[in-house]
Amino acid sequence: MLKRILVPIDGTEHSWRALEYACELVSYTRGSLVVMTVFSGRMKQHIVEFGSDCLYVQMGDEVLDAAHAILSGKNIDCTYLLENDNDIAESILRAVGEQDCDGIVLGSRG
Repeated sequence: MLKRILVPIDGTEHSWRALEYACELVSYTRGSLVVMTVFSGRMKQHIVEFGSDCLYVQMGDEVLDAAHAILSGKNIDCTYLLENDNDIAESILRAVGEQDCDGIVLGSRG
C-alpha cells in the first residue's frame, strides 16, 4: 500500500494533474506526499540571464507555493523539496530513497 508518494512537479498542466491524482491515492491510504521541483543546470542557464541564482530560487518557490495552495485544506501531510541538479531523473530517484517513498506519481507528458 502506498504510504509515502513522491510527486515531481514542474508547473505544467500534466504535473498538476499528477499532484491531484497523488492526493486521491493518499486520501485512501492516509499516507503522505513529498512534492518536489527539480531545475537542471542547463535549464537554469536559459532562464537566468544575469548570472544569479535568484530567479531559479524564485521560480522553484513559485511552483512549490502553487502546490502548497492546491494542497491547503486537503488535510494531507506533505513535505516540499526544491532541488537543482543536471540529472533530474537521478535527483528524483535519490529523493525516493532519502524520503522513504514507496511510489512516484508524475505526469506522462511535458
